[in-house]
Amino acid sequence: NDPGYAPAYAAAADTWMLLTLYGDVHFWEGRDLAEPLIAQALELNPDSAEAHAALGLTRMIYGRNIEAERHLRKALELDPAYSPAYLWMSNLLANLGRIPEEGLILRRALAMDPLNPLLAVNASVNLQRRGHNEEAAEALLPLIRLQPGNVALLSALSDVRRESGALAEAWKLASDAYARQPMSVAVIKTMASAWMAIEDYAAAEKVLRAGLEHSRRSVELKRHLIEALLLQGRPADAEGVMRALFPSDISTLGVEQQYTYHYYRALIDGVKEDYVSMRDHLEQVIHPLESQLFDNNQIFVLTTASLINRGLGEAQRAEDQLAIAERVVGHARVNGFDNAAFYYSVTSTLAMRGEIDLALQTLRQAYEKGFRLAWLLEQDGRLEPLRGLPEFVAVQDQVIADIQEARTQVDGLKIKPATAGFGH
Repeated sequence: NDPGYAPAYAAAADTWMLLTLYGDVHFWEGRDLAEPLIAQALELNPDSAEAHAALGLTRMIYGRNIEAERHLRKALELDPAYSPAYLWMSNLLANLGRIPEEGLILRRALAMDPLNPLLAVNASVNLQRRGHNEEAAEALLPLIRLQPGNVALLSALSDVRRESGALAEAWKLASDAYARQPMSVAVIKTMASAWMAIEDYAAAEKVLRAGLEHSRRSVELKRHLIEALLLQGRPADAEGVMRALFPSDISTLGVEQQYTYHYYRALIDGVKEDYVSMRDHLEQVIHPLESQLFDNNQIFVLTTASLINRGLGEAQRAEDQLAIAERVVGHARVNGFDNAAFYYSVTSTLAMRGEIDLALQTLRQAYEKGFRLAWLLEQDGRLEPLRGLPEFVAVQDQVIADIQEARTQVDGLKIKPATAGFGH
């Protein structure tokens, strides 16, 4: 009954929840193991900052954002120097699209803990969301010089460079991290993303399947594998991964996990060209707080559901969904989003409204910020009003050329991450 043991129980709960994201623990298993530990910690010490932070983390992962914020703020009130609470609060604020608040939290945390690599990673991502691609990369470099073997930092820099459009550099950084720690779920995700960015989906699949050999229950690896399979036009194989990932009764899952199920089910239906089912699943993903969020997936969900409903003659339903998407974009603009994903989202809403000149302008801005998804430009039905126009073709041709140049650079290295890395 010693209150001093409360942090130990909370730390054990943190471990189980983080393993659902980065390790080999399924999400419902992590929840079932973590919650009794948190309850024990709070029983021992109701004013344990560690316990409130652990509860906030758990609630955030399961989509109960209001409760998550309340417990994380309570943790910071109880211990203003507790770094994990700052880290998870920054993640929550980012999920809610509250980018200025996230930046403030991170600056405060880094002032107290300037060598914390995870805080540095979040600060870098915050800079990139606000359109500061070079500053986002530079924010990581001092710590990488101090910790050159830190794979979390190398992976984060790879992600930043990939999102900035520097695809070959991103691949090299991912390869270095993968050579150092090929069994890390976070590193495997980054390596697979680097392969997918240069459209080598088979290589991405190989990396992900190798990772699943030793992290068989990893949710993140299975999600990435579904995407790699769909990009290869293999919906049946993706459905097999879905069956391994989700229980037959998804009502037992948290809200966020149910959203994930419907989102990937919709993507599979899209590849199968079953658009009615795709629409039905997409509408299950529309977030009840959509007007308070910016998430590129939410824009995709809303605008794609709207597009399908137009085709099905559901004009009012389509209009309502497009209007919500526009509100989300407006909220994002107010909150300082200025990255490639934001401009591509704006492009999709403008194209669907028939604002052709503005849509072409924002598509060019998306490219300049780092957009390099040739497959999306080719397949995205939301951009149909732009297709064939000289300005659209020019951006599309540039993206294709950039990907080909990156592939040529990667091929020229003559080193594959399964055998060796960089910086050795």
